Amino acid sequence: MDAETEEVMEERHASNLELFIDLVFVFAITQVTSLIAEELTWAGVGRGVLVAWLVWWLWSQYVWAGTVLDLERSGDARRTAVLGSIPPALLMAIGIPSAYGSTGMLFAVAYLVAQAWMIAIQGQAAWGDGLQRASWLRFAPLAMISPLLVVVGATVDGDARTLWWVGAAFVGVGGALNSARRRHDETSAWSINPSHFSERHSLFMIISLGEVLVAIGAKVTDKLTDAGLTTELVLTVIVCVVFAATLWWVYFAFVPRACEAHLSRLHGNERARYGRDAYTFAHFAIVLGVVFYAVVAKHVVVHPGDPLGRADRWMLAASVLLFTGGLIVVKARTAGGIAVERVMVIAVSFGAAFSGDRVDAIAAIGAISLVMLGAQVITGRRFARSRPGLLR
Repeated sequence: MDAETEEVMEERHASNLELFIDLVFVFAITQVTSLIAEELTWAGVGRGVLVAWLVWWLWSQYVWAGTVLDLERSGDARRTAVLGSIPPALLMAIGIPSAYGSTGMLFAVAYLVAQAWMIAIQGQAAWGDGLQRASWLRFAPLAMISPLLVVVGATVDGDARTLWWVGAAFVGVGGALNSARRRHDETSAWSINPSHFSERHSLFMIISLGEVLVAIGAKVTDKLTDAGLTTELVLTVIVCVVFAATLWWVYFAFVPRACEAHLSRLHGNERARYGRDAYTFAHFAIVLGVVFYAVVAKHVVVHPGDPLGRADRWMLAASVLLFTGGLIVVKARTAGGIAVERVMVIAVSFGAAFSGDRVDAIAAIGAISLVMLGAQVITGRRFARSRPGLLR
């Protein structure tokens, strides 16, 4: 597909099949959140983040395949092939909580099958176009080595498993970097439909924010069986949900539209590189920030009124760092420059982390929410002046 064809590519939205597949990743995000919450140490959180990346990488393969394949218009054979990847993906998600223990091999083998399945579908879709085929051939070898390393890692225990899986993650990233590297003899690479690609990542943000609400609701429901509803608990739920709503606003106010508009202006390798950098890479940090906050919210609603524990203070600060830092990277990649007010949000969150064991959980979460809202007003006004048409 050449650059001119890409520029007139019709707007396309996520298909019902893709929404069905996303239900697997709704469950996977819940599993990842539980894995991270299980051990709030540097090592425990690091292992959880590694599994989160592997899950995100698998989901990204669905997105990159779906942006080339219009699954709403594809034949039954192609849709059946995509449906066939759901059982291994679900088994992978089932294996997440004990991925570093008894279900490590289940997680790894299912991950290998699901990844290989989607890479093959990508190749079949790209094979008819010489330039896309070349990009896929540069991507596929490393992309297939990555899940094989995950399986090798599952055969060993402890830190050795972690190291193998870290290697797998880096090899997968290497494949992505190689597939859209700058080449003087090419004008096109992997085809990306801007509206579809942007919408798929926005939907994953909804999945992640939904996990926050589910985490809060489930813990409060459990608590109500042991103790009655109190004013303090109601206030805690409200403040925690307000923080989640703030994350929603900060992202959805204009980030999806700005990214989609920028993606539409690019073509060929430039479009592929922007999709990789601003979406596949930077959006992982944004999503992980939301997952980290879900862990904190779980703990806060169980003990309303208690001070924010040391581990939860750092998780909250890391949540803001990842979410806001990801947005900073997206802006730098899209329009250049750094929004200073977003840096101030990160500074405030780390101020809360350093404040000691007496800081009230609701006060800390509420204060950071207010700072984020204030920063968003500043960012929004600047954006409205520079891109007024996108806010209409």
